[in-house]
Amino acid sequence: MRIVRDTKTSRFSNNDRNVTRSPHKQRGGNTLRSPSVIELSSSDFSPQSKQRASQQHMPKPPDVAILADSMTKGLNPTRMSRNTGKVVVCRTHRGARIEQMEKWAKSDLREAQPHTVILHVGTNNLHEDISTIMEKFETLGNNMSDHFTHVCFSSLVIRTGASIRINKVNQHLATLCTRKGRSFLDNKDIKPQHLYDGIHLNVKGTALLAAHLNHFIRQDFQQVTLNNRPQWSNVQDRLLQLSRQR
Repeated sequence: MRIVRDTKTSRFSNNDRNVTRSPHKQRGGNTLRSPSVIELSSSDFSPQSKQRASQQHMPKPPDVAILADSMTKGLNPTRMSRNTGKVVVCRTHRGARIEQMEKWAKSDLREAQPHTVILHVGTNNLHEDISTIMEKFETLGNNMSDHFTHVCFSSLVIRTGASIRINKVNQHLATLCTRKGRSFLDNKDIKPQHLYDGIHLNVKGTALLAAHLNHFIRQDFQQVTLNNRPQWSNVQDRLLQLSRQR
């Protein structure tokens, strides 16, 4: 394909004098001429070339997706990606309840297919019976496992005035994960001093949660590399192993 550039001179008025603009530019005493003809290959406009160009600007699909309530609002997925070597995305839905997370998963991950989905939710269901909460956790886990290879539940973070109830929920959730063969991320290291309002994480609390998640992600994909798929048959042994490595 040949694209011809118009090189005709143009005239304009400047202080009642006619000045001729030349297509040649004077610079340092040398005359520079812009090429009047640009040669373009027909392959530059081929479908394959356009596809390669579009792929170069497409973001990489996520390896890990974190779906959570407001507890994760301070996480930095870009930094987590650098620290783990995996593409991490985090979708925070303030006020989200357990029964809403599947809807958010379909909305947030409609086109992406991450290998691992980490669910951090449940704080906004604490007013319900523990049996009801656990039924919702089980339903959510079953539905998510139908779409994603590896589903992990992150334990509820302690909060002022609800420590005993949260501990009970986390114990039941760990048991459920063991029974279903899912991963359980224990955040018991997060204490009341890691909260800025008795509910939400402060800077140190957010850093501690990010460290838990980063460590889990690295170990998760190390296990996938060794076994070609995650195999956490005994979650309690897994947690013990993690605590020793910290």
